[in-house]
Amino acid sequence: AKGLLSKGKTDKAREYLEEIKTAGKEGLAEMRLLIFELRPPVLEAEGLAAALETRLYAVEKRAGLKAEIISEIEGRLPLDIEDGLYRIAQEVLNNMLKHAEAAHVWVRLSQADDLVTLEINDDGRGFEVASAMESGGMGLSAMEERAAELGGRLTVASAPGSGTRIRAVWTIDEREKPNE
Repeated sequence: AKGLLSKGKTDKAREYLEEIKTAGKEGLAEMRLLIFELRPPVLEAEGLAAALETRLYAVEKRAGLKAEIISEIEGRLPLDIEDGLYRIAQEVLNNMLKHAEAAHVWVRLSQADDLVTLEINDDGRGFEVASAMESGGMGLSAMEERAAELGGRLTVASAPGSGTRIRAVWTIDEREKPNE
């Protein structure tokens, strides 16, 4: 680009600079994802809602998405469930960034008695769920397995052109509740 500018070829130099800018943004977004692949300290210190809010601010919002989180959970959940839900959310959000071409993502945590729900919706391009499940694409089977290992279940609703909703639900019995 520098050489082109010295020769007065500003259009081509501008094109190269745009490519560099795009590559830099993509590299920065990928680095943020890698950092958040590790267990964030905020998950243990402050809980699932705070960890997800931190993730949305540090990754999705900085990547230009509108990201919202609503948490209706009071107190803390058992650490293994918080970790499992966080890992599922992490996988969903990573897939959304890579594949969905979404402009907006909504995360909702709710608890009704002993039923805990994590729901993530996006307004992206959607996909054929059956095909993705068969091919093992997007880590859907791994997310289902993670949910099942902890006694939960995962549902996926999507169709081309209509965004995606992923929902993970757990029932917490008395012996699993953390001491508050």
